[in-house]
Order: sequence, then structure tokens, then C-alpha cells
Amino acid sequence: MAEPHPAGFAARPVDAAAPAAGAAAAPDPVRSDRGRTNLDWALALMDGLVEAGVEHVVVCPGSRSTPLALAAARHPGVRLWIQLDERSAAFFALGLGRATGRPAAVVATSGTAPANFYPAVIEARYGRVPLVVLSADRPHELREFGAPQTVDQIHLYGRHAKWFADLPLPEDEPAARAFVTRAAVRAVAEALAAPAGPVHLNVPFREPLVPAALAGAGTECRLPDGQATGAPVTAGAAVGGPAGAGSVRLRSSPRGAEPRLAPAALTDAQAHELLGLLAGARRGIIVCGPLSPVLAAGPGTGPAGGREGGAPVAVPGGAPLAVALTRLARRLGLPILADPLSGVRCGPHVDPSPEESPVIDAYDAFLRDPQVAGTLAPDVVLRIGGLPVSKPLAQYLERYAGAVQIVLDEGGWPDPGHVAARVVRADPVRACQQLADLAEAMAGQAAGGPASEPAEVRGDPAGSGEEGAGDPAGARDPAGSGDGAGSGANPPPGGPASAAWLALWQRINRLARQAAARQLAAWDEPAEPRVVAELAGLLPAGTVLFAGNSMPVRDVDTFFPASAVPVRFLANRGASGIDGVVSTAAGVAAAGEGPVVLVIGDLSFYHDLNGLWAAARYRLPLVVVVVNNDGGGIFSFLPQARLDPGEFESLWGTPHGLDFRHAAALYGIPYRRASTWDDFRAAVQEALARAGTTPGQAGGSTGATGGSTGPEVAAGGPAIVEVRTDRRRNVEHHRRVWQAVTAALAEAGIGKPAGESGPGAAGRPGPKDAPGAAASRTGTGRWRGGSGGPGSGSGGAEPWTPTTRDGGGGSEPPPGGRPGGGAGEGGGKGARAAGFVRVRGVRYYIEAEGDLGAGAGRAARQDPEAGVDGGALPASPGPWSAAGGAAGEAGSHGPAPPPVPVPPPVPAPDGAGGGARYREPALLLHGFTGSAATWAGVWDELAAEGPLVAVDLLGHGRTAAPAHPARYRMEEQVADLLALLDRLGCRRIHLVGYSMGGRVALSLAAAAPERVASLVLESSSPGLADPAEREARRRADDELARRIEVEGVEAFTRHWERLPLFAGLRRLPPAAQAAVRATRLAQRPRGLANSLRGMGAGVQPPLWDRLPDLPMPVLCLAGAEDGKYAALASRMAARLPRGRAVTVPGAGHTVHLEEPAAFVREVRAFWEEVRR
Repeated sequence: MAEPHPAGFAARPVDAAAPAAGAAAAPDPVRSDRGRTNLDWALALMDGLVEAGVEHVVVCPGSRSTPLALAAARHPGVRLWIQLDERSAAFFALGLGRATGRPAAVVATSGTAPANFYPAVIEARYGRVPLVVLSADRPHELREFGAPQTVDQIHLYGRHAKWFADLPLPEDEPAARAFVTRAAVRAVAEALAAPAGPVHLNVPFREPLVPAALAGAGTECRLPDGQATGAPVTAGAAVGGPAGAGSVRLRSSPRGAEPRLAPAALTDAQAHELLGLLAGARRGIIVCGPLSPVLAAGPGTGPAGGREGGAPVAVPGGAPLAVALTRLARRLGLPILADPLSGVRCGPHVDPSPEESPVIDAYDAFLRDPQVAGTLAPDVVLRIGGLPVSKPLAQYLERYAGAVQIVLDEGGWPDPGHVAARVVRADPVRACQQLADLAEAMAGQAAGGPASEPAEVRGDPAGSGEEGAGDPAGARDPAGSGDGAGSGANPPPGGPASAAWLALWQRINRLARQAAARQLAAWDEPAEPRVVAELAGLLPAGTVLFAGNSMPVRDVDTFFPASAVPVRFLANRGASGIDGVVSTAAGVAAAGEGPVVLVIGDLSFYHDLNGLWAAARYRLPLVVVVVNNDGGGIFSFLPQARLDPGEFESLWGTPHGLDFRHAAALYGIPYRRASTWDDFRAAVQEALARAGTTPGQAGGSTGATGGSTGPEVAAGGPAIVEVRTDRRRNVEHHRRVWQAVTAALAEAGIGKPAGESGPGAAGRPGPKDAPGAAASRTGTGRWRGGSGGPGSGSGGAEPWTPTTRDGGGGSEPPPGGRPGGGAGEGGGKGARAAGFVRVRGVRYYIEAEGDLGAGAGRAARQDPEAGVDGGALPASPGPWSAAGGAAGEAGSHGPAPPPVPVPPPVPAPDGAGGGARYREPALLLHGFTGSAATWAGVWDELAAEGPLVAVDLLGHGRTAAPAHPARYRMEEQVADLLALLDRLGCRRIHLVGYSMGGRVALSLAAAAPERVASLVLESSSPGLADPAEREARRRADDELARRIEVEGVEAFTRHWERLPLFAGLRRLPPAAQAAVRATRLAQRPRGLANSLRGMGAGVQPPLWDRLPDLPMPVLCLAGAEDGKYAALASRMAARLPRGRAVTVPGAGHTVHLEEPAAFVREVRAFWEEVRR
């Protein structure tokens, strides 16, 4: 990093005498020299670039860019590279940025020269590579007046440049030079800001462009105050070469830009919910695609060298992302489908034994078989980074859109299949480290190790006993509820089911890799798939394998196996073009990370032959492997190949008949054509040995002193190895490999041979193992499977509309769905739906399944207020919204979603003689700090008994949180629920309420007994009868509400889940604990605080005297380990005319979470009795 020069360089002699006191100052010939002003300006700009982290500057010759070229050549913090072709220069700079994670700068003169940068700018934009473009320009008075070599360069790259600035003309003023320095600093910061990309500075200059005082002078430069910079800028200093050359390193300036403006890590709530989803999955997978080089997914150190704000430094165990993902996958039993460009395919994090490694590398071969893909149907998918190269993998993800797919990415929306339930904006490296740490912390707790939770909230909770139960302080439940998670001894995440799932992937991967290897070894002729397989055995540790687009990158994906040998894979997959590939690989080699092997097709090689100039000129360690099939080989795999052969060959096959040995001779690069595999191995090994010479060890001299413009190397440099193949045979070679893989898996009882008919193959999941079934039964998160679930083709639930994916006909259940029929079948079961409905001026979030009633559609149509604020949302509410932000109440996070359509009534069966007959739906009400998600673990079983509705109560979950506590009074909440039932057309309901939700349910039953067919009260009470006790409770609730508002939800959650009342939850699996904790952390302080103030037990009117008047059947349910509420259940049942108390063994306060099977059994038996 460079110390900025106070006023740029000047050529004023250091011994110049100062003017005498009182004498008129003589005109300064230096300061009146416009050429010097231009150079000072350009040096100030270079100061800013170097200060912010730019090290490499690529310059194309030109006149108008002279000040920029001189400044780059004379600045001691710059490594200068000269390129003759602008397009090649831009891609060369792109390669430097892709290799290092730091932006390189590329300089061109005015006119069409910077237009040639455009392809590289596009690739940088979509490949998320930082790049700084410096275009020299004519002064403003010459623009649009017919001046030569003058075009409109303002926003030349349109939206492809992340940031643009048209700098002012150079001035002598120090303030102006300070401005241009800071503009350069900002340009680098903008290029690095997530997601990284290109920026453009347009720099106009007036003539003269060369300083008069320097014309014909030497290279020594001095500061204006007479202090010399040091020795003249000579060989290996200002003009660098590949990393490792002895360039001058200056001190870092304290004014330097933050080198990486990264997105935030996951919030605590996001981390817990996402881990809960992954740990609760029975068939989860992780898919890793390409990442921005700024994230340091590869072996490099990143743009900041590990400083605060920079990309993570590589650790000895491997790249940070790879290490974190491997830890997470091993802990949870999840396979990692690792695209080579993710940085996870190879490295020391990979177990040498394929049977032990979670990294899966042969998916492109075996997922082509639909039967094998069906065997591996997922229920949860975590996607990291961009779209993987493999088309079969992309089709697999689209085929199983019913799985819950979460995309974790630093920016953008990488979901071309439109199957993601959520796109979470976070730094993937930091997020995966968080998830791995959290999973291991939970496993440590399970093993009896110390918990890693932060210190508990200050103070003790106020006494909260209900009905004078006399609980000790801190052991009670202020709101009469609890949906909490603790930190006791738990089994670790994962388990036998996840271990078996991972083992299945590992076995299929191993069999596929072995079958492919056998088939490749059978060919003595040059076969394109074998080129990559051979390279996998030849590349030494630390090699960078750069893959050309079209077939090479696909062959690398399919045929380069996972390995513990650290090999880094790079490619231009932003726009996936074939242009500039040689130049980009040369730029990667110039970064000096290691020998670079480029695998490239013949058309792409021909397209960028100019890229060889820099490789030869600077003797870069680049081995180019040209796979020459005399045309566009990839088109032979596409439908165009079925056209008339003559037409296909001329339009797509495009044979060129070029002999590339002449291109090698033109640039003086050693060339060898390999006709046998022994020749190929020998040629590659010889080229690697030649390239292994460290570049830049022997420095040349600067152009200013008459020497070379870059470092010369006595030995080493690039080499070209050509393999000639047959395009038609290439198609057959690939298909033979895929057939061999399918046959090997069929022989092992996985999938079935092509063309075989009949039932699914062995190992294919049945209905209970259908994708999504696991997530719907685990009760570990907000996401649940089911038709219209969060991973549906639209990325969310189809609101209130029954949908199926299998098309009927007795086929396999749709991904994420259930076997059987559609709406109305199985006790009125229909599609899952979720959305918002506004009642009495408040927006409520609801989830529902089944047919709610004949009047539902009519009620919604007739009521002018119905559905005003409703909206179709993914049936997967969580602490982040679809764009990654926190979900909130209506009016505070953007416009309200569209109305929720309500399903029309199902026609009456023949002979019904009137309207259709419906089972009354059940309404589920959660407890304090909960939401509709609390019922996830029992939802499917309860929905099988009839229509089901769950609602987020006022101030909870996604329902609005009004500002005034009076709006939360129990009578207001009851009125809202009755209005909601009216909107949905539900005349009578079966109520189920847990804890606080039980008090709400009991209040509703007392207010409108005619609307309630039955009542289930779980761990609840009618309130506090003693006025003094109510007043004490009110004061305690007020204090707790104040603490929530002051200290926040996270501190409150840590305190709340440690209450002895929730001891039973600490025995839940970590995934379930994480999901419950995530639900709590997603709450809003105002909603929780006002719930305590408005409908806490201290302000609710007691209902003990109303119990004898309730006509409906009532089940009072409590856990045997919750003595207080078990006693309350018995007392309530004794006063109720049709009451019954049931105590569930082994359960505490939250029966439906701690003993879900027993909860379902008791509720189902109760409903069967009352619904007869």
C-alpha cells in the first residue's frame, strides 16, 4: 500500500532558491506546465488506487492515456503490465482479479479502445470479479464536436458497471488532487462491495499530455517539498511482473478504504432456523456453485490479507468455505454436491477415502438417470453461490421443486429455475461458519460439554404464578405460555437416518466414479472425457486449473474427481462466453499463485490467440491444453445436430482446419501435439516442469531506461499441448460413460437399466419417504412439505388453491406432497395455504389446510373489508423475508401483498339433497412468543382429521403489532378472531389453545359459545381469581415488558428459555430447539411487550365463574411433569359440565412439542368422540 503524495510528483530542483522576502513571486514554470498537471493528477489517482489495495495495472498503448500510463509506470506501488490488444488487456486484468480477489486496473486511450473492454466488463459484472476500468478521454469542449477519436464514453458500459464517475479536468489545486485520490479509493471500495464487480472512471485530459520539464529527462522523480522518493524507479520496482517480483511495498495509509464491504452474517434467528431446517431434514443436500473470488473460496489470501473487513484468509485445513461446509455436512449427515468452481471439490478438507467424504463429485453422471434421481429425491436443499455448471443437477433441482430450497448468496437472485423458497442475503463463508459452529455447539451440549450461550439477562423474572400456585421466583410463566428451547443435554444434530442418507449418496458416487474410470481406461484413442481424467492424476498441489467454456468446463465438472490435493478451479462463468479465455488464464498466471493449466476448446483458443502475447512476453507459468475437435463440439450434443448434416456443419459444426502449431510459432511458445496418452502425460509433465520456474525472479528494466517493459525470465514460460479428437466420436464417448454409470448402479440395485418399465427401482422412496414428508413431520422448523409448500414451482404456496404435481393416475406422490387425492379427500383435506387477512383494521397471518366451509367464498366476496391486506406468501414464514429482510407488521416493510382468495365450496355429492355437509374446521392458537409454526410437528396428523387453521395472534409472528397496549386486550383479541372466522366462512370451529392461546380460546368460547363445537386447552388456565395476585402479576408483567423493550428480544429469549417451566424442551433434538428458538427470536419487542400488558394473566378477567356455563366438550390437557398445570387441568375439568382432564406422562409444559404422538392421540380421540 502506498503513502499518498501530498501534492503529487514535481520536477522542481531540490536546490532551487526561495524568492527573497518581499519580492514578487516568479511564475513557476512547472506549475504552468499542463503536462505536469496532468501527470500530477494521474499520480494522485494512482495513489488512491494503491492506497485502497490495487497492485496490478494493465496499460494499453495510446496517446490520450499518456498521463495514466506514465503514472502507472512511475508509481512505486504499481506492478505494470503492457498489453497491445484492449480486449485481451481487459480479460488479463479480469484474470488478475479472479485469482487474487483484488481489483486490477486497466487503462486505455479514448475512442473505441475502451469499447473493447466491454466483454470483460460484462464477465466481471456477472462473475462478481472486482475490476477498475480507467478510460482516458478528450476534454469536455471537444466532445460531440467532431474531434477525432472522440466518442461518448459517459456510462459507456451501462448497467454493467457497478459505479461510474466522469472525473473533472486536472487542476493544480491540492484540494482537487485530494478529490481525485478519494474518488479512486471509492472506486475500489465500490468494486469490492458485495457483490463485487467492475467500476469505471472516465479521465479527461487536455493537451499537452507529456510534461515539458520531463521531456527527454531521466526517470528520477522528487516530491514538491524537495524530499526525494528514493532511488530512481528502475527494474523490478515500479514495473513489476508476476507476484514474487521485488516491487517496492509502501506503508498502508490510515485513510485507506475498507477493502471489503461484505454483506452481514446470518442473524441469530436466521442461523437457528436454518440449522433447524437442515438438521430436521431426512433427505437434505448442500449444493455449492461458483462464488465471487473476493470471498476467498480458493487458496488465495483475499483482498485484505486477513485484515479486518477483508476476505477470510485461507487456513491450513483448506479454503474457509470448504472447511466450514465439510464440518457442517459431517455433523448433519448431508452430502455436498460440489461444483469445481465452488472451491469445495478439492483440498485438504476432502477425506482421502471416498467412503468417508461428504463431497460428492459424480452427480453430473448419475443424476442423468431419472430413476437414480428419484432415489435421491431431497426434502431440503441448501444452495451456496451461483448456478452450478451441471445441467442434470439443475434439472434435478427443478424436478424436485417441492423440496424446500434455500439459496444462500451475497447478492443477486441466482434462481433461474424459480424454485427457491428463500434467497438469503448473507456472506456465504461467514454464514456457513456460523452454521457449522452452531451445529458443533449443540453436539457439544449433547455430549455434556459446556454450553456456549452468552451470559444470562440481568436480574430475575418476577413471580408469575397463576391462581396462587406459589411457584418459586424464576420458575413461572409470566404470560401463561411457552414455546421455548433450552440448553440441556440433547442428542447431536443428525442421526441414523441422516447417516444412512449420506451413505447412500457416497455409495452411488463411488460406484459412478468407478464405472466412469473403467470406461475411460478402455479407450486408447484420444477421447475428450479422458483428457480431464488424465490431468487429475498429473497436476501437482497448488495448481490452478482454468476451464474454458462450452465442453471443457463441463468435462471438468464430470470427470475431475474430488481429492485432498489442493487444486483450484477457475472459469469465466459470469456470462459463460468463449471470448477472452486465454487472456484471463494468463492474468491468473500473472498473479503468481501457482502454475496454471488451461483446458480450452479449439474455437475458444482461436478466438483469443492474442492472449498468448502476454503469456510469452512475460514468460508466465501457463500450460495451455487445447482440445481440438475442429469445430463447435458442444453443438453435437444439442438438437441442432439432428438437422441436415450439411446445414449443421456450416452453421454450427464450423470446421476451421487450423493448425495451431503456427500460432505457437508466431509467439515463440513451445508446442507439442499428443497422439497417445503416453505422449499426453509426458507433454503435460514437461510443460509443468517448464512452468514451475518462479516467474519474475530475473527482472527486466523499465521502458524508460531503454529495457523491457516487464520482467524477463531466463527459463520457464508458457507451453501448448494439443490433443486432436473427433467431434462425432466425442458424443459417443460421453454417452458410453453415462450408460456405463447407469448400468453399474442398476447392477447394484439402484435405479434401473434404461428402457426398463414397471415399478420404481430398488431403493426408491415410497410415500413415507417422499420429498417434503420429513420436513412436515419433524416439527423442527417453519417450512413444511405439502402441495403448494414453500418449494413449489412458484417459490411459495399457491394461495388457497388445491394443487397437485403428479397429474393423477396413481403415479408416485408429487415432490413434497402426500400420496392420495386432492381437496376434500381424507376427511376434507385439501391444499396447504398461507397468507394475510385484514380484520378490524389489523393484518393477521394465517395458515390453513382443507375446505373451511360452504360460506367461505361467499363471505369473502360479500364483505368489503375481506382480504384488503391479504396476500399469498410462501408457507414458510421465517425471520427473513423473500429478499432476506426481517418480516414485520403491515405498513412497516413495504406495500401490502395482494388479497388472499378463499376457496369456493366443494359441490355437494349426488343425492345430498341440499348444501354440502362439512366437518367443522379446527383453529389452533399458539402460546406467548410462539406462532403458527409451533404446530408444525403435529399439523399433518391433525389435518388428516379435518380442515385446519392456525393463526399468528396479535403482536406475534407475522401478524401486525399495534402500538397501543389497549388494542391487545383479551376482548379485542377475541373480537378479531370472530371476525376472522367470519371472513373465512367458518360458522363453528373446534378450538385448540396452548398456554396463552388456551386462555384466548377459553375467552372466545365464553364470549361466543355457539361458535365453538369443542375446546382443547393445553397447559392453560382461566386466569387469576385473587385480585391481589392479579395486581402483583400485572406489575411483574409490566416490568418484564419494559425489559423486553429495553434489552431486546435476543436477551429476553436467553432468559426465557432457561425458566424451569420449559425444562422439558431441553430434551428435544437440537433441530427442534433451534426452530423454536428461531420463532422466538423472530418476534418484535413491541408485540411481546404489549401482549403482556394487554392480555397477560394480570389484566385478563378471570373465567373460573364462567366454566359451569360452557356447553361444549372440553379436553384439559397437561404434562405430568408440569405439576402446576396438571392440577389446574383437574380443577377446570371438575367445574366444566363436559370437561375431562388428561395428564400426559413424560411431558412438561409444551405437550405438543415434547410428546407430539401422545398429544395427537389424545386430541384425535377427543375429536372422534365429539365429531360423531
